[in-house]
Amino acid sequence: IVLNNPDQWKFSIPDVSVVSAWEYLTDPAFSNLKVVRIFNLCRSYRYQSYGYYVSLLAAARGHKPKPSVTTINDMKTPSVIRVVSDDIDSLIQKKLSHIQGSAFTLSIYFGKNLARHYDSLCSNLYNLFEAPFLRANFVKTNNSWHLHNISPISLNDVPEDHHDFITQTAAQFFSGRGYAKSRRTATRYDMAILYNPDDPAAPSDKKAIAFFEHAAESVGISTEIISKDDYNRIPEFDALF
Repeated sequence: IVLNNPDQWKFSIPDVSVVSAWEYLTDPAFSNLKVVRIFNLCRSYRYQSYGYYVSLLAAARGHKPKPSVTTINDMKTPSVIRVVSDDIDSLIQKKLSHIQGSAFTLSIYFGKNLARHYDSLCSNLYNLFEAPFLRANFVKTNNSWHLHNISPISLNDVPEDHHDFITQTAAQFFSGRGYAKSRRTATRYDMAILYNPDDPAAPSDKKAIAFFEHAAESVGISTEIISKDDYNRIPEFDALF
């Protein structure tokens, strides 16, 4: 996790290192790190800011930054926001149907919100705009809700009474989705395995997948099971099976 000031990080998350943006940008030791993911929580992502350069350099180092520079730019593009709003329109209408008024703000921390009712909406938005902390604003016009804008936020923008939830959510986030596995061993390649256990005509079953994982690991390829909801993560891998 990269911040302007690491002293602001008050959360205890196992196996997660917290460093300053200046240290990450200037210390040559970070250039040699492998199997690393960077979660950029700098105060600003504006062009030529520390946050912008952290994501830019992390991508050049193969550190898979979140948010990426592409994500940062997409969130500033109204046409992208409109397309996203249209793509998940039915989910937006379903989850916000009970909201009174014409505006609603949704805070998303590692793909989650304090209210579990919004989990599926948060997950979809996180998959489309991968950033540790997000704030999505919706507006209601002609009895229909639309995503007005979405942007990454820094730790400074998070209410203090949300801190306990962030501690819990971050711990769950970093203990799953292959993060712990990636930290244990440095492998030559990363491969995603697309698998839906609920598919009645799945080409592989759990036993076959387990054999395939074992074979891959024997030749230095780490594997991670993904679902169709993880489609945005495909660029993180060297191969997709």
